[in-house]
Amino acid sequence: MQEPPPSGPVEVGVLTWNVQNLFDGQDDPATEDEVLSSGRIMATLEGISDVIRASDPDFVFLQEVENEGLLHELADRYLPGRGYLYRGLMDAGDPRGIDVGYLSRIEPEMVANHQSERFTAPGGTREYSFARDAVEVFLTVGDTPMIFIGVHLRSQRDGGGDSHRLAEATQIRRIVERRIELGHTHIIVAGDFNDTQSSESLTTLVAEGPLVDVSTYLPGDNRWTIQHAGRRMQFDYILATPAAMEMVLTDQVYILRGPEVSDTSDHAPVLARFRIP
Repeated sequence: MQEPPPSGPVEVGVLTWNVQNLFDGQDDPATEDEVLSSGRIMATLEGISDVIRASDPDFVFLQEVENEGLLHELADRYLPGRGYLYRGLMDAGDPRGIDVGYLSRIEPEMVANHQSERFTAPGGTREYSFARDAVEVFLTVGDTPMIFIGVHLRSQRDGGGDSHRLAEATQIRRIVERRIELGHTHIIVAGDFNDTQSSESLTTLVAEGPLVDVSTYLPGDNRWTIQHAGRRMQFDYILATPAAMEMVLTDQVYILRGPEVSDTSDHAPVLARFRIP
């Protein structure tokens, strides 16, 4: 009888990227979506696939994706044989029709959303909901149960939204703390937070909350993912609970750059690798 291979640690790469207006070629009358030409769609999907092939993550969160059909096209046509068998997207009801989607080589055990939740910012009375939902993916890596939460907080497009983003960040913190109370210690929250490291929304999650920013392993002058009004800022993050942070390969944390990134999106992707027992 053949002996099973010895068990050992498993390395898993996690990537998050706002891919900037990944719409299809059909007009959706229910949203303010854009209708892209076939050439534009192809160029965007090729750019995304180039970055994913080069960085080879096992789990990917993508922000600003219109529908699940685009994820299937990306995985089946542009990333064939790369193992991204599991894809998902929650329609969050954003007016522009942009949502958070994921690709995974690891089979999810459950996927949850938080669309129905209503919450306030600390000290406020106005109720908010998630601008683009918080997609929660439960899976097991090696022998370790993990939760990946993909987010895209309220935009600064109109120069506002601070209270909304703070309310969203506070609710994410509640979700993470609830999961920790239930015994889920290995949690990763990733996405476009639309705010800087020093903002109140990030402080709520990191300095005062249960999460750690993996990009602290990068040099300070490299910690930017978007240029806004002539300034380089970090809006995109991978955050982890302390138990998950212990598994980060500190020399395998990146903010990816290059023409394939800048030609595809105004955001840079963030990548981190973890060694899971």
